[in-house]
Amino acid sequence: MPKYIAVDSSVIIKWLNSDSEDNLDKADALLKSKQLAVNKAKTVLEKFYNLPILYVNESQKLAQSTYEFASKFGLTYYDASFISLASQFGAILVTDNIKHQGKVKEVKVVELKNYNSIL
Repeated sequence: MPKYIAVDSSVIIKWLNSDSEDNLDKADALLKSKQLAVNKAKTVLEKFYNLPILYVNESQKLAQSTYEFASKFGLTYYDASFISLASQFGAILVTDNIKHQGKVKEVKVVELKNYNSIL
């Protein structure tokens, strides 16, 4: 099993909100999509913040790396940030956005439906 696994926000949202069929792209979609009642959103967020997650603030080095990945592979800065983070930690990236993030060969990227293969 890898030491670190990086997951993008669409994966976290799907894991924590498994009764939603929407492909939610970011955490604020919980509020904007109006798919979750406030009480359900509170429960989901409580689960999220109790997970053993290493939160990483963006540093200048990480931001520069993100910009390079975004520019080189035609990714949004947002998508490239997860690639950059995985690269920095030598992690495998699990994503539901394999079409875009899968372009990057410098980082091992695994599609969400196949994440059990890395465990």
